[in-house]
Amino acid sequence: MANKPASHYIQSIQSLMAQKNWDAAAEMADQFSRKLPGEVAAWILAAQCSMQSGQLDRAADCLVNARQLAPEDVMLIWQQLKVWESLGRYDLAIPQAKKMLNLIHKESVQVRADVLQGLAVFLMAQHQFEQAELIFLKINQQQPNHSDVLLNLATIKQYRGEIKEAEMMGLSVLNQFPMFPDALYFLAHLNRKNDKNLVEKIKSALKQKQLHPQSESKLHFSLAKKLEDAGDFATSFEHRKKGTKLFRSTYAYDVDGDIDFIKHIKEAYSQKVMKHSNDSCVNDAPIFIVGLPRSGTTLLERIIGNHDEVISAGELIYFNRLMSFALQKKAKNEALSSQQMVSASIDLDFNELGKSYVNCAEASLDSKARFIDKHPINGLYLGLIHKALPNAKFIILDRQPMDMCYAVYKQLFAPGIYQYSYDLKEVAAYYQAHSELMDHWQNVMPDAVCRINYEDLVADTELTARCVLDFCNLSWQGACLDLGSNKQASATASASQVRGKVYSSSVGLWKNYKEELSDLKRYLTS
Repeated sequence: MANKPASHYIQSIQSLMAQKNWDAAAEMADQFSRKLPGEVAAWILAAQCSMQSGQLDRAADCLVNARQLAPEDVMLIWQQLKVWESLGRYDLAIPQAKKMLNLIHKESVQVRADVLQGLAVFLMAQHQFEQAELIFLKINQQQPNHSDVLLNLATIKQYRGEIKEAEMMGLSVLNQFPMFPDALYFLAHLNRKNDKNLVEKIKSALKQKQLHPQSESKLHFSLAKKLEDAGDFATSFEHRKKGTKLFRSTYAYDVDGDIDFIKHIKEAYSQKVMKHSNDSCVNDAPIFIVGLPRSGTTLLERIIGNHDEVISAGELIYFNRLMSFALQKKAKNEALSSQQMVSASIDLDFNELGKSYVNCAEASLDSKARFIDKHPINGLYLGLIHKALPNAKFIILDRQPMDMCYAVYKQLFAPGIYQYSYDLKEVAAYYQAHSELMDHWQNVMPDAVCRINYEDLVADTELTARCVLDFCNLSWQGACLDLGSNKQASATASASQVRGKVYSSSVGLWKNYKEELSDLKRYLTS
């Protein structure tokens, strides 16, 4: 085949790929790239075959070679970005996104709408909201009145605190798509005002036949939210219960698996293991705020983030992704049980893990300043993070158990995360296991952990803030209490509330549902 033209290789490889004969396709693609290294198609096909066979490192190398031959090819850059993202190398993926942005804004460059949308979603995940907005606006020019695009634009407005603009945009989506569950949910959770008109629209949408369970669940959550705002707590809980039951029916889940996972973490990251010295990344930039979702971490993030030496980075996914990829590589892509994953994590290259995490964060923030990462999942891995970043600070936020569990139960999360949150018994079981894990972290690394209560934070904000800042080796600044002055975007469920004054109305909120939550109280005390 040495004398065959490039077209022959391409046709043969594509035929094998169509048959899903990946091994043979990969072998021929490898021949193609070695014999005709100047052909861009050779490296592209080799990369595609490598991706299909799970050889992401090989795919990344092939795409580097392809980019050398066609450095301005937007689709090549997009593929390279996706491979780097799959490898957890956001420090390399983010610059590719910026390169794509520069090329896309040239009028002569045409890019498919699905690629543009993928790029915008990627940018949103990295909290690059200004750039994501520009891409969504470009998509809207190509495909006007696309409901998901318009709602994403409204969501960016919400994250920035532009609530009136977000509401106007959300209403424009609803005017075009009156029964759209996502738009109704967005508007219901945008503010706390009593909106009878919106309530009637949600009720009308619930009368539709053959609603998907997740869509119907979203409508019940929306109605529950507005009824709670109006003080109709009994009816609100009826819809909350219907919504959680519907959503819980869409996936299989065993809370005991999560509890066992937490148990293995406590056993593996013992006091002895945590005292053992190791080579690690000496960097004091990260401040981790952890707690269950809805525990008040966003409020604390905004307070610390008002300090002029600190940037709020939001909920960064980097550490979890980097750790997962390192474990997969260590296990040579073999499936590991939760216990095996925890055991294997003890022997990871902590120095490399810490450096990679910091590099990803710096690429996202475009800064080497101190920053806050408040992703709730980090709470599971504080021991591992401490071994990778021994100078990092960890702030654990606790909340009164009944308020905490109800706050989780009343929130509709994205599919696949916090799966314990839709059943009161599972919420209680997970809360107790998680709380015991936080006790464990405080015991095995007391100097690295500061633990505070949400109730103290809202009752005496300045005193609590001073303690936290002192723990983080930051001087006191009165501006930390001026939440309205913080213009940084907040991509959380509480994005609409974090810019006003500190409020205590969420403290004891569960008491409006004493009868409905009686089982929860029993689960927590049994």
